[in-house]
Amino acid sequence: MRPKTVVVTGATGFVGGAIALELLAVTDVTVYGLTRAENQAAATRRLNDYLTKAAVLYGRPELLPAIDERVQAIHGDLEDPELPGRLPESAHDLMIHSAASLKFSERDAPELQRVNVEGTRALVRFAEQVGINRLVHVSTAYVAGRRTGVIREDDPAPGDYYNEYERTKADAEALVREAAIDTRIVRPSVVIGHRETAATASSTGYYAMLRASSRLHRFMRTAGIPGAIRVLADSQQELNLIPVDMVAAAAVRIALSDSDQRVFHVTNDQAPRLFDVFEAGFRLLDLPMPVFTDDPDSLSPLDRRLSSKFYDSYINSSKIFDTTNTVDICGPEAMTYPMDTEVLDRYSAWYLDNVLAAPAGR
Repeated sequence: MRPKTVVVTGATGFVGGAIALELLAVTDVTVYGLTRAENQAAATRRLNDYLTKAAVLYGRPELLPAIDERVQAIHGDLEDPELPGRLPESAHDLMIHSAASLKFSERDAPELQRVNVEGTRALVRFAEQVGINRLVHVSTAYVAGRRTGVIREDDPAPGDYYNEYERTKADAEALVREAAIDTRIVRPSVVIGHRETAATASSTGYYAMLRASSRLHRFMRTAGIPGAIRVLADSQQELNLIPVDMVAAAAVRIALSDSDQRVFHVTNDQAPRLFDVFEAGFRLLDLPMPVFTDDPDSLSPLDRRLSSKFYDSYINSSKIFDTTNTVDICGPEAMTYPMDTEVLDRYSAWYLDNVLAAPAGR
């Protein structure tokens, strides 16, 4: 597939922004970003400002001219009845849907249903209405839910999930599969910052665990509570971290390929151990290493503050993600990123120095 244009939803978000930059870097397409704002001028500013910031964060200043020349905002959202008329006739080649809510609790269920499920339903309807040639949907590898062991790319949805985020992403996948157009589903694991700079525009997933750990220990110190946090997890299982630029590069290659496959895991075949990930973050936070346990009754009420239905997918459910379809397109090196102590330190330190330690409002 050689599109002249690509429409990206979520281009002002972490993964969607990285995909937009990758498109600018490896193709000559015009990128249209569906952007919520009060008017077209505001949409253009918001999209260009975000991509400019991301390009600088990721050490890609050479992309700044391309952002000015080959990025156009489409003002509106998927519920806007006038949206089809705002899409140029030339922009029907390819759409990459990466917009999503990353919340996870039961109280967030209405938002998750509205954004992840109904938003995807509206997008599929829109893509069919305007005649998009191919729709690529960015999902999550954790639609695997509570399954363990080897997770195949073509495995059916299990129907048993840790949280509302997983459930709504699985429901969204079902809508994409039923679409009357060419579709592909890309499933990243836990996305972290850029390989070159370790910079991130995200505070979810791994970074949320760092933030929660820091806040809990700060509370313990203030309250004079000694000791370490107990964590319900197997310290030797993998935490499947993958840099955002690897996700973007794979997503773009999958989107443009002629593969007959339709579902693709974008995960790290050399993910680090949970113990090593915690060790790096806690050491840099100057905190005592947590105590890992398999006994839920051993957790104190304080320990349970760190427990989260969102993290359970990562730390209590050992999964090995099959990447056969992705490797066939991208090669094995595209799914391999060894993360030793030095690499983990670099990622943790960037977030701690630039986000957690940043003044409020920075």
